[in-house]
Amino acid sequence: MKSKGVKKVTDEACLRAAVRMLVEDDDNLVEQGILIETYVDGPEFDANFVLLGGQILFLEVTDNFPCLADANGATLADNFAETVQISNTALPPDQVDAIRSSISRSLAKLGFSFGIFHCEGRMMRSSMHYRDVDGQGGLDLVADDAALFQAGAKPKPDVFLIEVNVRPPGTGGTWATLYTYGVD
Repeated sequence: MKSKGVKKVTDEACLRAAVRMLVEDDDNLVEQGILIETYVDGPEFDANFVLLGGQILFLEVTDNFPCLADANGATLADNFAETVQISNTALPPDQVDAIRSSISRSLAKLGFSFGIFHCEGRMMRSSMHYRDVDGQGGLDLVADDAALFQAGAKPKPDVFLIEVNVRPPGTGGTWATLYTYGVD
């Protein structure tokens, strides 16, 4: 149904408007090229690994709360800057296990068998989502309605790896890890 006088904005129209803004920008960054990535839905997480001889000595998974650009009503002015991180994750154990196995396989394929790695990703088709649980605007990672996850109703969750950093997390993350686990 179309409202009178209101033009529906499509994803393609938003993409074209964003590219036009880049082209018209005084900094002229478009000369460096434009990279367009597919948006992957699902809870974002950080996974901090310590590897020795290909074995996982330590793994910490933290939840990254949605950013402004994740919202249904996001505009071109909204961005994907991180907001809040919570440790330890509220993802269920099977999804943490998927993170452990998927990212450790990716690290091995990249040739890494020892070191400290700060990885970022999203859990696609997760059984969890962010919701305002108290009606006050505060988000929490909660389970989807059970009816959505009846046998065969929704595909199995899967890890989408966004990036691998060959370093520990930033100072905010390292302090939390030190105080929580005694790992520095």
